[in-house]
Amino acid sequence: MEGHIYQVQEDFLDRFLSRTEYDQSGLNPKYDIIKDYGKIEAMWTKYVKINKKFYWRMNKECPPKVCESDRKLPSDSIYRQDSLYWNLKDPY
Repeated sequence: MEGHIYQVQEDFLDRFLSRTEYDQSGLNPKYDIIKDYGKIEAMWTKYVKINKKFYWRMNKECPPKVCESDRKLPSDSIYRQDSLYWNLKDPY
């Protein structure tokens, strides 16, 4: 995934979220953008890069291992559908 990080006018988010599914209007670069902070590229399983600088890479900045508990909450992310499919060898 890639895109840009923008500072936008205060009313932009309200206008964007209030659109109907038939309204294809979106960001008006001439009016809505206050500042462009740069390009962001990411793949959630591999890396996050902003303006060609890596901020996180799976093989370099892995988080510490978390201790498992036998008392899991129903809201634990391991029960999310995307996590369950990710752990399958052949999800299709």
